[in-house]
Amino acid sequence: MVAEESRDEHTLELWRERDERVQRALSYKPVGKVPPAFTGSAFAAISQGVPFSRLCTDADTAIEVTLDCMDELGDVDATSMTASGLLPCHPTSLWL
Repeated sequence: MVAEESRDEHTLELWRERDERVQRALSYKPVGKVPPAFTGSAFAAISQGVPFSRLCTDADTAIEVTLDCMDELGDVDATSMTASGLLPCHPTSLWL
């Protein structure tokens, strides 16, 4: 239980640090580095072994897969996702 609380505190501190960096960059204030943002939904699906079509149809899976991939990549400050978590299904991806 103590290890889990410690991990949760570390995760919250890491989120605060990354959020502050993103907010400072968006306000045109100096930051120590450019905050990287993850935008690779297809890469996330492949790296997590999940069919891309599930990311287009299952919001919970899309969010979980994206966040798990970001965790594995490491130093990523943000991601680009829709409010629902679902990816828009364009005609080019209808074959999925």
